[in-house]
Amino acid sequence: MQYKLWWLLPIATIALIVSYQDIRYRKIPNGVVFIVALLGVFFVLDTGRLEQLTLPVVVLALGAVLFQFNILAAGDSKLFAAFSLMVSPEMMLLVVNVIIFAGGLLAIAQCVLSRMTNNLEWTNRGVPYGVPICLGSLLGIAASL
Repeated sequence: MQYKLWWLLPIATIALIVSYQDIRYRKIPNGVVFIVALLGVFFVLDTGRLEQLTLPVVVLALGAVLFQFNILAAGDSKLFAAFSLMVSPEMMLLVVNVIIFAGGLLAIAQCVLSRMTNNLEWTNRGVPYGVPICLGSLLGIAASL
């Protein structure tokens, strides 16, 4: 198991970059998502968990539906699909719950800050959902190792 922990260092570094980009610009660069997906494919091949290749398809399909209803941005869906390559199917429900919970806390915090400061900028730009996606995904990847 310990030899697999090295995966967490580059993935956590990328998650920090994604989180910064999403907080600062509310945009998740496609290049970063591609790197996560590439790492995910190598992870699947290295661990031999080929059943994990189906998870991104499901995540992208659900993400497309949520995008149509303006609930989730396309970059968020792509990011979660890329991270889902490295999350075992048994951990996926935990990851989704962590993402929803952390995203809800982030949204509440933004609303509170907006009211406390009388600054609508906190809520006008939306919730940087890349942060909860990174947090939940990193937890799920670590639990999947």
